[in-house]
Amino acid sequence: MTSKHNDTNAMTMAGLNLIQQALSIYDSDLRLVVCNQRLREMFDLPRWLVTPGADFRDTIHFLATRGDYGDVGDVEDFVRTRVEQARAFEPHYMERTRANGRTISVEGTPLPEGGWVTVYTDITRTKRQEVLLRSRSEELSDQLLTYSEELSAANRELSATITALEETKRQLTASEARARLT
Repeated sequence: MTSKHNDTNAMTMAGLNLIQQALSIYDSDLRLVVCNQRLREMFDLPRWLVTPGADFRDTIHFLATRGDYGDVGDVEDFVRTRVEQARAFEPHYMERTRANGRTISVEGTPLPEGGWVTVYTDITRTKRQEVLLRSRSEELSDQLLTYSEELSAANRELSATITALEETKRQLTASEARARLT
């Protein structure tokens, strides 16, 4: 039975290590139960923080001290607040930009037995594309506005020309009518 259990654990870890997202599962005492290799790579964590039993508080402290949460002010106060939020075991989603410039989405879901599972996705490329699209959209909007203004000016000129032509036609028609009378 132990061999089959070990095989199942090995297969589960192999599967978790194949996904692109980082994953962590903490128990109700905020101790790491399991995480995949991607978590260590994504956050450049030391081995002791990705070993089962590692304390969530220590991980947050490590990341906050390194600047992965930006300027948090008092690190101890920040860590205490994050641990209190974690102990609430409520679903959460956030996006944050790490000190290295990478943007990570963090989605946490509580487990029925207590604790939670969190999935971390590197969304840096998506965010860069959004910025690019936004800037291109603004640029295209500016171009569209310029073309629209030019078209309106051309329409006004055309309208004035048509009015002048109609007046000239009216004058010619009146002149022709006088010439026939004569």
